[in-house]
Amino acid sequence: MSNTLVLFVRASVVTAIVVAANADQPSVSPDSFSFTLDGVASRDVLAGWKRKHSKLAPPAEPDCWVPRYAESLAELERADFVTYRSETLDLAAQRETFPDADAWIQFVTFANNSQRDSGIIADVYPLDTVLRLDGDGPIVLRYAKGSHNEQTDFQPMEASLVAGKPLTFSPYGGRSSDGFLPFFNLSTAHSGYIIGIAWTGQWKATFEAIDERSVRVTAGMERARFRLAPKEAARTPGVLALRWEGRDWLAGQNQLRRFLLRHFTPRLSGAPVVPPIAASPNGYVSFNDVTQANLIDCVERVASHAFPVDTFWLDAGWNAGGFPLGMGNPEPDAARFPNGLKPVSDAAHARGLKYLQWFEPERVMPGTWLDTQHPEWLLKPAGLPPELAYHEKDGFRLLDLGNDDARAWITSKISSQVSAYGVDVYRHDFNLFPLYYWRNDEPEDRQGIREIRYIEGLYDFFDTLRRDHPDLVIDNCASGGRRLDLEMLRRCVFLWRTDNCWDPIAEQCMTHALSLWLPVHGVGAVSVNPYEFRSGLGSSFTMALDYRSENPAFWEQATARVNELKRVREFFSKDYYPLSPYTTAEDAWIAWQFHDPEKDAGLVQAFRRGKAPDATLHLRLRGLGEGATYTLTNLDTSADESIAGGRLMAEGFGIRIDEAPGSAVIVYARGRGRN
Repeated sequence: MSNTLVLFVRASVVTAIVVAANADQPSVSPDSFSFTLDGVASRDVLAGWKRKHSKLAPPAEPDCWVPRYAESLAELERADFVTYRSETLDLAAQRETFPDADAWIQFVTFANNSQRDSGIIADVYPLDTVLRLDGDGPIVLRYAKGSHNEQTDFQPMEASLVAGKPLTFSPYGGRSSDGFLPFFNLSTAHSGYIIGIAWTGQWKATFEAIDERSVRVTAGMERARFRLAPKEAARTPGVLALRWEGRDWLAGQNQLRRFLLRHFTPRLSGAPVVPPIAASPNGYVSFNDVTQANLIDCVERVASHAFPVDTFWLDAGWNAGGFPLGMGNPEPDAARFPNGLKPVSDAAHARGLKYLQWFEPERVMPGTWLDTQHPEWLLKPAGLPPELAYHEKDGFRLLDLGNDDARAWITSKISSQVSAYGVDVYRHDFNLFPLYYWRNDEPEDRQGIREIRYIEGLYDFFDTLRRDHPDLVIDNCASGGRRLDLEMLRRCVFLWRTDNCWDPIAEQCMTHALSLWLPVHGVGAVSVNPYEFRSGLGSSFTMALDYRSENPAFWEQATARVNELKRVREFFSKDYYPLSPYTTAEDAWIAWQFHDPEKDAGLVQAFRRGKAPDATLHLRLRGLGEGATYTLTNLDTSADESIAGGRLMAEGFGIRIDEAPGSAVIVYARGRGRN
């Protein structure tokens, strides 16, 4: 196994760590990461620096160096440090190992320990190493589109790597999963590496075949060229490497899903956060028409019908000026909410519901309170592509989280509002393309520093909220799923994977595709029609229905749909297998399986689209016991069928759906009897 590396920077500490082939013999080699200093390659630069390796004991205040919110000091015991020191600069490498998954994440920090400016640090790649892959077959790189408000968000992609033809990836506009998802599976037939990026900004990753079994992988910031002032430090992205082996490439995807669920999913009381099943009033009340009266009325209608949701969802539009023109006005609209927002959360809590509230603190619109009172805290855009020119024309601004005063104010403001409003789930939205704000008028010798400071400030904002409110669930929304990276996954759930919502085919495709990479995601529904409702099923779910209905049939059907979701929701975070090809075609079927290997039980979903001519689809399952017998139950017909595991995997079974469009949900369990 070849060495790999991840870099991280925090406050005034420099940290760089190399992952060695033998975890028992940690080795920090300058061959596993790279940068230049005044044009000289890091391998030559570091040859003359002092090097020291140490196993770090958990400090009294772990956040003084750890580049993330730590759930416990035990997590910090996995860290090793290697530091390089010169007369001017320190470079510290931190490696965090995960022996249960054969995975490592590494971070690097640079710090200027002198009284004069440093030289130019550039082309920083926390991961720059050659990975050797075992096994037969060509080297294939599998990856995914990111979120861009398209029907094909998260579409699976793959390419065979050929010597001399490197593939390079970066997101669009500064949000980490806009355009491309920051996860990759580099594989041969039966083994490979998952590479993941821990950075909520503009990253860059390149994969270049050296020969038939070797690939050079580099990953870091897209643009970094800066000096450090005296006593200044700067962090760079982290990079994950997860080694996998198995039957095929899906083994790697499922090892990643399990790994993320164990180590990169927020936890409450020691267990992964369970996302909400929520009721939203926006099925019949638009964002800017919400009031104290109609929100409380919605809560009462949901509760009076014993609708089995657990959370009331207040989205955008509540603040003065509404959405989006009021972004930058932090207070509720006084006319619509004369008593503030606490009466709404009180109503939800009185009915046994948790309360979710939306915020968008990073965007500032012209004429708002922040725009007029603190223009010195705001960044302006420049260099926008034509499709984003309206940002500059319409006066959009970005609250600079790299500005200490701005960050302290907004953190204190939001934290106090979480307390005052009784917020259980903090929903954080972000509808800008920050790259064009970070790079506006950036000095030649400080390229990347504004982005670094902003991203450091963003993490500090979330970590402070978690410390101030230990039971708070944080939802990461950025025009849908445009900030889905390792740093955000560690801190937040994400309840809204795309703004391309409510199209059943789009929802089906996103479940089919995004489940290859992430174990916890979802969206919801605006209809109780089974085909449409089931198209949006996932770990999280919100319903924007017309709760004013007095039709008992509506409430009966809606309740049945939610109870069905509750019956199967546990499976969505388990192992995942696509059972049909990814397709957006209207004349096709699409199907998948979620399997819990511990319970030896699972879920199959199948959709016959509106123009699909055949009423039957034959599916072969994965992950079952050859000699075991499984009972399959169709949730529409309640019909049971017992089939041997070997037969289900080799020959499969048939699903019939007479309606087009139509859907089927099959649950199964080992042994006889209902699941």
